[in-house]
Amino acid sequence: MSQTNIPEIIGTLPVDTRCSPFATHHYCGFWLHGFVLKGIAAAHACFEPRPTNIFLASFPKSGTTWLKALAFTTLNRATHSPDDEHHPLRRRNPVTVGGGGATDHVLQVLPSPRLISTHILYSCCHMALPRRAYVTHGLTVALQQKDGEKPLARTITVSHALEYWEESKTSCESKQVLFLRYEEIMQDPVGNLKKLADLMGCGFSTEEEEARVPQKIVDGCIMETLKGSDVNKKGNTTLLGLKNEAFFRNGVVGDWKNHITPEMGVRLGRVVDQALQGSGLTLSHSM
Repeated sequence: MSQTNIPEIIGTLPVDTRCSPFATHHYCGFWLHGFVLKGIAAAHACFEPRPTNIFLASFPKSGTTWLKALAFTTLNRATHSPDDEHHPLRRRNPVTVGGGGATDHVLQVLPSPRLISTHILYSCCHMALPRRAYVTHGLTVALQQKDGEKPLARTITVSHALEYWEESKTSCESKQVLFLRYEEIMQDPVGNLKKLADLMGCGFSTEEEEARVPQKIVDGCIMETLKGSDVNKKGNTTLLGLKNEAFFRNGVVGDWKNHITPEMGVRLGRVVDQALQGSGLTLSHSM
């Protein structure tokens, strides 16, 4: 799929409008937004991978901003101390540090190792991902479904997680893929941060452990602190034309109970369990 024929191809693909306000298009077995298809084409046409690349993959609104903050601070702790009052995260939104939302030209001039975040499916970009950290979370949205119709949640969210889950099992010996659950990071942020550091090739030394550097990084990346900074309360980003505050959600485990009924939660849980059957993957929808 090339950049030049994307508009023509999109016009021929099946369309689903249940994921408002964006229409999704069926491509290679998945329902994808039009701007995602354009991004995939651009990546295939222009992106030049490096063996030292580190990709943070996630489904939108599943903890991407927090993961990016933790990863960036950990990877660059020798240059920017986590408790430095002039740390880049005090002045910039986490999604814009490193390669977040950057053009291909900007990505090419970034020094290695490049830290790049993506929402793209594994099957659409696996050739470029030497080391990957994937974060997912318990599903919190109930989508409308007509009788006899395949749930959209199965096609979009669950399949997205399943691809990275399967790859994490395949590459468990080489440790190229780290699969993280948002709920587990919340329960043990320091322990999971250490796993992330090991994946990125910058594990914490004994001296750093004794100096509580991992805990300092976690403390500096607390969502309440990031949300409360001036740059995230008032600033804007060119990424999708959104305000910085749009990249922060409540992030409270179990908050779905305040937005959907228990019956809807049970129904959604059944959809998820059926989709994950036999995979060995579980997504918490009861927390």
